[in-house]
Amino acid sequence: MDSIILASINLEEKKVVLISIPRDLYLFLPTDYENLTAKKINEAYAIGINNVHYPNKKPEFRGESGGWELMKYAVTKVTGIPINYFIAVDFSAFQKAIDVLGGVEVDIPNVYDDYYYPLKGKENETCGFSNQKITELHQKYSGFELEKQFTCRYEHIHFEKGKMMMDGATALKYTRSRHGDGDFGRSQRQFAVLAAIKDKAASLEIVKKGGALLNQLIKTVKTDLELTQIESLLDSLGSTDQYKIISVHLTEDNFLRSSAGAKGAFILVPKAGFDNFSEIKNFITGVAKGGD
Repeated sequence: MDSIILASINLEEKKVVLISIPRDLYLFLPTDYENLTAKKINEAYAIGINNVHYPNKKPEFRGESGGWELMKYAVTKVTGIPINYFIAVDFSAFQKAIDVLGGVEVDIPNVYDDYYYPLKGKENETCGFSNQKITELHQKYSGFELEKQFTCRYEHIHFEKGKMMMDGATALKYTRSRHGDGDFGRSQRQFAVLAAIKDKAASLEIVKKGGALLNQLIKTVKTDLELTQIESLLDSLGSTDQYKIISVHLTEDNFLRSSAGAKGAFILVPKAGFDNFSEIKNFITGVAKGGD
């Protein structure tokens, strides 16, 4: 699970609260019926669909639908907001959706550089190193420091501050990039692209007009919403450009702190204490009820 964003929609007040949850957030998940195991939140879906290594999960957390139900459980545990539906978009579908819209204009908040954006198909390139040299590199480095030695596997991507028209491939690079500003910065970049998608969809009046373009966009996502439910929801939403959108990022600047998990893996835990999401829930409740 690459990115997790919860959208809480208030139809009466015409307000949408978007809550970005970092993938490294550590919490207890029910992996063995009632027994809990500490896991990263981005593992929830994989645990749900994996009945080989996790055969004794509760029935609602098994199989394909169980993966999403366990993810809903995890997000509700963190935010306190019951999750009605899920929408998942993989990288290829994300790119296609933006191209279906004819590209989007993204307001880039800061100059952004990533000197290590992976080149597709180059993951195992030796970059001209001999077997002996590769062995030496493996002895000297590990993790990303090792990967950085193979410079031919990467490209430098650069974005200037300001508005930029992006096609699907460019937007994917901008949102997927990891090594320019970390996961929290990436969350902000993703929100910038989401805002651009919203603006483009509103300008084209896709929801209002419906038809082939809307159907093309719906086909790019995976969801537990039926088509009739999607049509009903879109009808209830009305004009999306009338909604106030509030962005919430859970970071080390507010409710989280970094720590080390199993085998020294980087994790994030609440400042209130491991698996204690009371402060986060109270804050989100206040935002949803009217605070900014």
